[in-house]
Amino acid sequence: MGEAKGEEHRRRKVGVRVRRLRRARRRRRATALSVVAVLLLAAVGFGGSGRGRALLSGAVQRLFRVREVVQVGRGATPVSGARGVLVAVTREGDPSGSAEMLFLVGVGAGRGGLVLVPTNLVTTVPGVGMERLGKAFGMVGGGAVVSTLRGLLGIQVSHWASVSDADLARVLETLGSITLDVDIPVVTAAGEVGPGRVSLGGAEALAYVLGGSEGELSRLKRLSDVLEAALERARSGPAGFGAAWAGSAGVVSDLPREELGDLFSSLASLPSGSVTTVILPVARVDAGQGEEVFRFDPSGRKLVEAALGFLGEGSAEPVTVLVLNGNGVPESGARVASLLPPGFYVVSQGNAGSFDYPTTMILVSRWDERHLEWARRVRESLGLGEVARDTSGQTVADIVIVVGLDFVGASPRPAR
Repeated sequence: MGEAKGEEHRRRKVGVRVRRLRRARRRRRATALSVVAVLLLAAVGFGGSGRGRALLSGAVQRLFRVREVVQVGRGATPVSGARGVLVAVTREGDPSGSAEMLFLVGVGAGRGGLVLVPTNLVTTVPGVGMERLGKAFGMVGGGAVVSTLRGLLGIQVSHWASVSDADLARVLETLGSITLDVDIPVVTAAGEVGPGRVSLGGAEALAYVLGGSEGELSRLKRLSDVLEAALERARSGPAGFGAAWAGSAGVVSDLPREELGDLFSSLASLPSGSVTTVILPVARVDAGQGEEVFRFDPSGRKLVEAALGFLGEGSAEPVTVLVLNGNGVPESGARVASLLPPGFYVVSQGNAGSFDYPTTMILVSRWDERHLEWARRVRESLGLGEVARDTSGQTVADIVIVVGLDFVGASPRPAR
């Protein structure tokens, strides 16, 4: 009898403790929802800025509950054989490794394209947050900047290369000289260039690009003219333009040197009418103190598609993604961000409420055909994950990815 009473007493104590825990959990969730509401207003107040979204993501990351798990299929692929590379030009001897010029180059389906990207474009970069692209290249490397541009522009650029300004001059020197029509004279360290038709060697061409005081967009226009003139010279002049890229000691890339050289050789072999060159449209931001800062102009996606659309289809507009680390492995979120398909743009990263998620979850903010198609494309890119409905009510992103324990090490475990 005594044992029975003792057992009954123990059960009552456990029941009381469980009820207390449940009440505490409900209070915490209610508090968190209140915080989300406040931060949502703050995010709106920040105009949807990265700061507002980052504040909001920290509050919502504990609230995710999943339901309606579905299996997903395959997504779109780029044109067979097409390849795109981000090229960053750095200043020789600069320990920061920041890019002073950025351009995308692609070849495929008998077409080529060049897209020149302002280094002072500020956007969300995986592992950094809101930052200038040029500075971010030196901080976290080419992979993160490639991932950012792939999501922002909706094109399948997967590789990067960096070259110092001195080595770029040496690459151009292999062409002998290039011919330019200069409308407005530019003052360089070596003297004035233009106006009129001029012939420039590699070092002179680089000095022409970097000269002047009109700002970055004018510098990109001069870089565009130099690259087009270099390609024209390579078509009719001495061979070895691609070999110069492959053989330059100052070129660093995640591609084998031979493949990088082949890319530029293929570009130079195309007729001039088959290569489209554009400067990425941006809008100037008033940052004060005379600083040059730009934000992305979404209308620019059409121009980018005209130049590099053969690299793979993107979304009609950027799909926003919030990535949360749910496995405790450092850099998992950044790795996932680097694998996202074109057109998917990471607005923020952080930690999930715990590090024991067994499965990577792909959560959609709306349970409709469009959002489910986005989720299918994400799962295809990652090779794993379960798609479910996000019931947290967050408005930070279209898709939330909680990286689980099935995403092991530097690469995901194959889907079963």
